[in-house]
Amino acid sequence: MSGDAFKWVALSLIGIAVIAGGTYLAHSDIIDASQPDRTTNVVAVPHVALPVAMALEQVSSSQAVEPVDDQVAKWMVEAFDPSPTVRAAAINGLATASSSAVVPTLQRVLIYGEPFIDRPLALNALRKLAMQQGDGDGGVRDAVRQAIYDGSDADIAQSAQVVLDEVEIALVGAKS
Repeated sequence: MSGDAFKWVALSLIGIAVIAGGTYLAHSDIIDASQPDRTTNVVAVPHVALPVAMALEQVSSSQAVEPVDDQVAKWMVEAFDPSPTVRAAAINGLATASSSAVVPTLQRVLIYGEPFIDRPLALNALRKLAMQQGDGDGGVRDAVRQAIYDGSDADIAQSAQVVLDEVEIALVGAKS
């Protein structure tokens, strides 16, 4: 009987250790700096939009680099709205913005947005920005390359390659 009691106590202690260890890790303030912050990749269902807080952070960080007018800042936030209609209008609006600060927003929509509406709109918006305003800093082309290398959506990757080729040809032709 003492052998069974010993096994029971040993198994109980192992269980307690596993629970305590899991609790410690779940509530630990230790952050591995080598790992990227996974909260930036959180998406909401069903509209696959990034958190609004991230969009607001992006607006404020882009304002430090280049001023963004109120309407553009509003579109940058609305590009992640739960409503597909609001998102589509915002993405299309960003395509007309005269600020390179919108490129990171369009890049995030291109990678994390709803596959059948948001991503194609973002890709088209990036293409339109590059064709109308140029891409002196290479930001638009980098955003499009990111979609190609991401690999999560083969259709967008193929479309992005076509857009990248069009932009490269147009920009090289403009320099000649």
